[in-house]
Amino acid sequence: MSKKSFILILFTLIIEVLLTLLISQFIHVRFIEIVFFVALTLFVCALFFSSSGGALANYNQAQLAAHTGIQTAYLPSRLKKNPILIGTTIYFIIAIILFILLLNHVFN
Repeated sequence: MSKKSFILILFTLIIEVLLTLLISQFIHVRFIEIVFFVALTLFVCALFFSSSGGALANYNQAQLAAHTGIQTAYLPSRLKKNPILIGTTIYFIIAIILFILLLNHVFN
């Protein structure tokens, strides 16, 4: 892993923690209670923007073929591994662990 990738992963983690803190302050909920839901939302968004092709692209191609009769090539779904996706995945894993600990009444 290059130094630039490591810095981007660290920057992503810092931004996600700050975003979670801001949301928790805004809705008056403890950080530990909302971290899982924010991490899940960020993870799904990162997956959506890091992938190409897939069901949505194929749906649009199928509609185009139905209207015009022009057949296009099938685009398989491809996930691009990038530092932002890696940082979001790390944050999501940490959030899952914290959520399990919260459910087991470790944080009171």
